[in-house]
Amino acid sequence: MDYWEYLAHGQKGAERDDHRYYARELVGNRGGKNVYRYFYSAEEYAAYKNGRSGEKKSIGAQKAEMDRRRARREGITAQKKDMDTARSRAEHQQSVAGQKKVLDRARRKASIASTKAKLDERRAHRDSVASQKKAMDVVREREEHKNSVASQKKSLDRARHKASVAAQKKQMDTARAREEHKASVAAQKKDMDTARKRNEHRQSIRRQKVQMDAKRTRAKRRNASKAGRDFLKRVMDNIRSRKSYSPKKV
Repeated sequence: MDYWEYLAHGQKGAERDDHRYYARELVGNRGGKNVYRYFYSAEEYAAYKNGRSGEKKSIGAQKAEMDRRRARREGITAQKKDMDTARSRAEHQQSVAGQKKVLDRARRKASIASTKAKLDERRAHRDSVASQKKAMDVVREREEHKNSVASQKKSLDRARHKASVAAQKKQMDTARAREEHKASVAAQKKDMDTARKRNEHRQSIRRQKVQMDAKRTRAKRRNASKAGRDFLKRVMDNIRSRKSYSPKKV
């Protein structure tokens, strides 16, 4: 344990601020003020407590004790001087440390300001790059939208053209079908007319043949009748030409 950790420090009633001792005991009153006895070691205080302090000491013992006290006081003075020197050094060190701390703080502030300026510059550059990128993205989106619209229009035109071509083809197919139907109807009508004419021709030929056959039959009959009459006439002429012929009156 450190020496200064068990000495009493700054107790109430201390005579000096820098007076350091182990313990003290109230021994009386003088001039209205308390009188204390100070003990600077544990042995001394223990001996006082054990009743040794009440015994009268010889002059030599008192002188020896006073010498010990003086030596202790001188030691305390030397310790105080060493402590003052250490305190001065510590204060100097603290002053140097404070100055260094101030310089470090100023340097840190300058560094922070420089870093902040760099960060602001980077942020501004980043914002500028982001703004440029955003503008480029907007332009790209517009171009892509235009291209998309153009592509959609092209697709719509293509589909419309296909639909128009399909409609035209359908119309042409319808017209062709109508023409083919008309042609087919005309062909059928023509075929029917041809067949009708053939039938009529056949019927006409048949009628003509019948007429010719009838005419021929009538001619045959007339010829046969005429031949019969001629034959009868020749017979009658032959009979009439006979000398023995004599007509009879009816």
